[in-house]
Amino acid sequence: MDSIRSTGIKSLYKFKTFDKKNHYQDLLNNVLYFPSPRELNDPFDSKIPIRYDLCTKQELVEIVKKFETVKYDKSPRKERRKTVFQKVKELQQELKSNPERIVKRMEKYIENTIGIFSFTEKLDNLLLWSHYADSHKGFCVEFSAPKLNNLMVEVFLKEIDKAFIFKVHYQNEYPIVHPIKTSYEDRLNLQFCTKSKNWEYEKEWCIIFMNYKKKAEIPSNIISNIYLGLLADESNITTSIAILKKSNPNIGSYKAVKKKNAFGLHFEKLIL
Repeated sequence: MDSIRSTGIKSLYKFKTFDKKNHYQDLLNNVLYFPSPRELNDPFDSKIPIRYDLCTKQELVEIVKKFETVKYDKSPRKERRKTVFQKVKELQQELKSNPERIVKRMEKYIENTIGIFSFTEKLDNLLLWSHYADSHKGFCVEFSAPKLNNLMVEVFLKEIDKAFIFKVHYQNEYPIVHPIKTSYEDRLNLQFCTKSKNWEYEKEWCIIFMNYKKKAEIPSNIISNIYLGLLADESNITTSIAILKKSNPNIGSYKAVKKKNAFGLHFEKLIL
């Protein structure tokens, strides 16, 4: 799997709209919002199935034991053993007769427990500005990737419990995710950071937030710059700068302008 440290990437970007409910102000105030997979625009996102059908009976016993330990830990040992084997039998039958039901149950569980915050490596991609920044009327913020990585390792992973950042990989077929043979981190990476090659232009990274909560505050110095869209409204620009003067006064601010002789953007510095 690719990490920020192994790739040496310096910056990651988040595109945002100036929404009417003012949710964009959270980001300007150094607060990340983690949507559930059901809120994302790709219906395949986070829906890579775990292949329980590839498990041996003994592997299914291990899985069931793991999930039944807390529920039955006060029961007599003989009763616990009977419960485990009964559950294994039921799971085997379900895998044969109604595997789609297991997939749906897992998808529902993921939707209720996982939050995902996405970034891109690209600032100047015209499609990203169109798709995620309200057709160039929104904005983009730049994160220091090394500082973000330190936050993940030193705070999110330890204090918030199980948050990881991965680079998204693109392919045409689902990867095989085995519930036992695939390691925990690899399973997260494959399940939540594998997408269709149709999305490859996005060059995405994402934070997988396991202990799900909607928002998390980050230090102000992790966001280094803001880039206002080519068609951003003056009132939104004024509001944004006013917020940043309080929440992140050292941030660099830029405005997108058209290149003169090419289909592209460059960014001119503004004064806060």
